[in-house]
Amino acid sequence: MRSSADVERALAWPGVVAVSCGSAFLLASEAGTSPVNRELLACGGRSVSTRAFSGRYARGLETEFTRSNPKLSPLYPYLNSMLKPRRAQKDPAVGYCLVGEEVEKINGGSVAEILHHLCPNGHS
Repeated sequence: MRSSADVERALAWPGVVAVSCGSAFLLASEAGTSPVNRELLACGGRSVSTRAFSGRYARGLETEFTRSNPKLSPLYPYLNSMLKPRRAQKDPAVGYCLVGEEVEKINGGSVAEILHHLCPNGHS
């Protein structure tokens, strides 16, 4: 959920009483998102469901690595040490940033500002 319209639409579905907006807060000033992941998110892009980093499905930013290794065997935590030198150089091809859909709609700001954007009438 990235906008008040998304939230309102989801809350209108039968039986829905709450929504999850986790990715909306990744660029919040209070978030612990790493500087590298903040840069990746700011560049935008597509998110994909992939097994490339842990062997388990997770949604993250599409990179050269996710495209080249869509069904990688579970190598975690070994993969982290194998990719550490390239990540230290901020190589976007091996970036690993978990995120939901519609990356382009993620904005920065304070948590209060993001909440106001998601629920302008104070319905939280």
